[in-house]
Amino acid sequence: MTNSISLYMDECLLGNLIAGNNKYYFTANPDGIATAREKHSLEMLLFTLNDNGMAEYDGIPEPFANFLNAVDRKDLIKLADIKDDDGDYEKLYKLAGLRLKPAPFTIKRK
Repeated sequence: MTNSISLYMDECLLGNLIAGNNKYYFTANPDGIATAREKHSLEMLLFTLNDNGMAEYDGIPEPFANFLNAVDRKDLIKLADIKDDDGDYEKLYKLAGLRLKPAPFTIKRK
């Protein structure tokens, strides 16, 4: 899948996640991460991804994985048009089209 999912802390873009070859790749936005750490130092303790460059992950990394908890809710499954055969990344991408905000992060389709 080539669709990108962006991770935000308020207005600060922290980076983008893509999937490919059974791996997940997070490309950090160092400026956005630095700004978020200045403005939201406590909340950014939950940010455990790479601070710069691109890193490879075997599974969907936190905090992106937290959004998958929403697939237990039938209303969100319907709103996001999630199908039984959708993989985790596809579900995450569809959820990124909604306005979900498990504190303190937000995801958006890019």
